[in-house]
Amino acid sequence: MVAVTMTPACSREDTMNRAIAAEKEGRHEDALTLLRPMAADGNPAAAQLLGDMYVFGHGVAVDDAVAQSWYDVAARGGVANGRPEFGVAIELAARDGDSNCKHRATLWLQKAADRGNESARRILQNPADLARRGFETSKVDTAPLR
Repeated sequence: MVAVTMTPACSREDTMNRAIAAEKEGRHEDALTLLRPMAADGNPAAAQLLGDMYVFGHGVAVDDAVAQSWYDVAARGGVANGRPEFGVAIELAARDGDSNCKHRATLWLQKAADRGNESARRILQNPADLARRGFETSKVDTAPLR
């Protein structure tokens, strides 16, 4: 278990770096312990990584609603234009043979587009591109987005 002590900005940066390292090394509980207080305080990078952990079930149960709540915190902190949602969509779509992943990927792609992510909008408007990238095509509204 990692002890968490929060002090000035350089310590917050160090804590974030330790959280990222813990997540990459598969020490999810340590990453969660470090990320939760920072995300709760509105740190957008911590909130984005915590959202990713809920999407992919790293140390927690998969929960898209909780993930979205952390992505909302990240957006309020300046993470722009549905970037977290777009990254999740692309990663889920790349998983072969899992129709649930393709469905979830398509939902996350729509969320990214709804937040103004132009790449997500372009993909949604092109059924051939959707299929090529591994997204569902049958349940997508491909009408031009706002």
